[in-house]
Amino acid sequence: MTAKPRGGGSTIIAVTGDGDRHAVVRRKAIDLAAAGGSVLILYDWEAPTFLGDPLPTWWSGEGSEDLFSHRLDQTKLRAAGRASIADQVAEAEALGIRAFGWLPSEHGPGALAAYAQEQGASTIVVSSALREVGGLDALLHGADQVAELDEATPSCTVVVVEDG
Repeated sequence: MTAKPRGGGSTIIAVTGDGDRHAVVRRKAIDLAAAGGSVLILYDWEAPTFLGDPLPTWWSGEGSEDLFSHRLDQTKLRAAGRASIADQVAEAEALGIRAFGWLPSEHGPGALAAYAQEQGASTIVVSSALREVGGLDALLHGADQVAELDEATPSCTVVVVEDG
């Protein structure tokens, strides 16, 4: 694991997705949040699609800010059809951590960096797998997304977890 210490704060963002593929990242983020009394946001890296926004279409309607904020609780995640991410939030909450999820509408490190800055995050926890992306993701966002994220978030500590 590598980390570059910078800044301070009380919000941790962890890159996750459906299933157990990001379990090691979530475990590290949960440990950090528990130790520091931080808020944890599970950022669903797999949520963006080329077919549309991962949030329900009615989300963008008038008054929807009250229904969905940029931090989604279990109920809102389930309403958006993301039960797996809601279960991950529930796991963190069962450990006494104030936790939320987020379903970005855009792929890549730039979208994650913008979200982290908007949320005032002090730490972003990611998988080492983001260093070795290929295919369309590498073409669209570069081959080393961790380096791009680190460069785009100078006020955050980026923690890279070796997960296999």
